[in-house]
Amino acid sequence: MFVAAPWTGDETLTYRVTDRGVEGEGRCTLTTREAEPQGFELARTCTKDEFGDSGKAIVDERLDPRSSERILTDAKKGKRVAHTVVYDTLTSHFTTDDGDEVRETDRTLPKATNSGPQPAWYDDESILWMVRGVELRDGYSAAYHHVINAGQPRILVVELAVSGRERVTVPAGSFDAWVIRVQRSNSSYLFWVDAGAAHVVLRARIEDVTYELVTQE
Repeated sequence: MFVAAPWTGDETLTYRVTDRGVEGEGRCTLTTREAEPQGFELARTCTKDEFGDSGKAIVDERLDPRSSERILTDAKKGKRVAHTVVYDTLTSHFTTDDGDEVRETDRTLPKATNSGPQPAWYDDESILWMVRGVELRDGYSAAYHHVINAGQPRILVVELAVSGRERVTVPAGSFDAWVIRVQRSNSSYLFWVDAGAAHVVLRARIEDVTYELVTQE
């Protein structure tokens, strides 16, 4: 499903982040770096007041994941929770460490079938990159397996659809964008991806959280 990476080198994107029903705004920085052998380190650092939410995924050039982590912090309470996933062939190993207890479990990744000889799965931490590399054309749709670890390890079937283009305005300016909807369970995510060559995510609405591009380097 992921065709190719549209970024051509190291990249830093900064977003304004708002949460519906919550006052104020946070900042989120996405960085893309090359990782050996033949892959990428996809990192996300988000902060608002005393709260932090950071993540990192190590993936190959097709965005197949090798490992990921998500770390949640509360500086005022001195709390830190780390969720990690390590991939080994057809098994994903999940760990959650909240400082008091370490919980571990394994999940089996989907096997090939006649109707899907190469099942695709992507880590939750790579979604803001994954949508940039799909086939961007009106009417395109696909399904994949979404691996997520936030205290409740899950592998979910997710449907993705491209629903045309529209003009979108964010702090970084006004752009023509492809609109992508990702549907999982009863949650729907929306992404506005720049129609330009780098296909940067201009805006994203993930559950109650909205990202809007401020700067790109």
